[in-house]
Amino acid sequence: MESDLNYRLFRQLALGSALFGLTACMSLEERQAAFRALPQSYFQDRIVVEDDPLNPSIRINTRNSFHDLSVSNDQFLRASIMRGSGTLLLQVYVTTRTLDGWFQPSRVTFLHTLSDRSVRRLAFDVNCQNLGCRHYEDMAFDISAAELDGMIEALEAKGETAFVFRVHGRSGLHHDGVFHINELKAFRDVIAPYRPPDET
Repeated sequence: MESDLNYRLFRQLALGSALFGLTACMSLEERQAAFRALPQSYFQDRIVVEDDPLNPSIRINTRNSFHDLSVSNDQFLRASIMRGSGTLLLQVYVTTRTLDGWFQPSRVTFLHTLSDRSVRRLAFDVNCQNLGCRHYEDMAFDISAAELDGMIEALEAKGETAFVFRVHGRSGLHHDGVFHINELKAFRDVIAPYRPPDET
């Protein structure tokens, strides 16, 4: 898990335009240190709020904090707030692309705080060429606003910056993901006005 986590930390670090040109000449330790030092404002500035009054829900996501078309996987936090009821739904959204066949997500486990839970496959596709077939799968699992608070509190108590999870596939494959604590905090602050009174 450590090697995959190191790779993902480097990948997320490389998305910062101010840091992108430096990663080639930085050691792994330097890249990780730079990643850990990313401020909350870095993530706050990249959160997207889609508040079209003609849509039945307000949508918020952190996709621009991580998304990079040059890499094989993607992950982000997203929220949906129904205008009529005020219902707030929070999810972790994950995309995998693999040459090893269908991933078929089943469950997710966590290094900190949260209990195991099921993962839903939302979409899938396959693209076959001379070198084989690349399988694309989009998946998501739910978290509550209270759990988001708990994730942040647990990391702060331990003095850590990375919230780590692992999605398990029925195929026997697994996918490791990590969120910077400041991405969690930025997301929490943006959704705060939409939280029901009993969850604030």
